[in-house]
Amino acid sequence: MEENRLKGILINIWPMIYRILNSILYFIIGLIKTVLSIAFRQLKQGG
Repeated sequence: MEENRLKGILINIWPMIYRILNSILYFIIGLIKTVLSIAFRQLKQGG
């Protein structure tokens, strides 16, 4: 009985959790790309 209620809650909030995780992932990937491009430019100038 408890498990069913928990599943119901999870199903209701899953889209929200998914959106949050998605935006966090998107942000991290964007950050990594930015850092890599800056590092690449620095290497090109340094070399």
